[in-house]
Amino acid sequence: MRLQLWSYNYHPEPTGIAPVSRTLALALRDRGHAVDIVAAHPHYPSPEWGRRVLPYRERQDGPPVLRLPLWIGRGSAMERYRQELSFMTAQFAAVPLIARPDLAIVVSPSFPRPFPVLSPSFPALLPAIIAHRARSTPWVLWLHDILPDGATATGVVDEGSRVIRIARTLELAAYRNAGRIVVLSPAFTENLTAKGVPDEKVRLVYDPATPRPRDPATPRPGGLRGHARGRSAGAAHCASWP
Repeated sequence: MRLQLWSYNYHPEPTGIAPVSRTLALALRDRGHAVDIVAAHPHYPSPEWGRRVLPYRERQDGPPVLRLPLWIGRGSAMERYRQELSFMTAQFAAVPLIARPDLAIVVSPSFPRPFPVLSPSFPALLPAIIAHRARSTPWVLWLHDILPDGATATGVVDEGSRVIRIARTLELAAYRNAGRIVVLSPAFTENLTAKGVPDEKVRLVYDPATPRPRDPATPRPGGLRGHARGRSAGAAHCASWP
């Protein structure tokens, strides 16, 4: 099957969604699928890879990647909005360059943490909604966070603001147009059900692991042994593991 992964963040970015998306892409490739990546020019957590003004293609140790330019900036809320809108514009311009896949997987949010509450993020899904609908291409929404909820829950953005109203409209449009929605925890499922998304459209799939698991008997740095406990909390989910 010819698959397309639309992921704003991708290798060689070391943290956030990028390594998770790459893990999925490599796993799909290893299962015999032809995988193409559509991603932004690497820039997170800092623009240490320089800046590009034109799209370009690259192939590292993995599937081929179409890189799209963006106006990098996170110094203020306005710069973050500008960055995301610039990527959305690049996506629209690149659609004619992108072959029609058998299935597309679209990652959301486009903005990685720790900057979710100032970027509702769903504008970057608009090109995917329009492109795949125009081409009658089935697509899956891979939902890592529900940023409008995070923005309003923290009080950073008012629920009645124009930004949130637009984000809510695009959010529901994405849920309506996606053939399936992959979520990371039962809390996501409950959130979407409350918004009227049919249960049969939602699939719970935990993120693929990016690091290799450590043997609990192996001494840890500093002489620690046994299990460590971590906690991950997002706007719509909270999980812990031993």
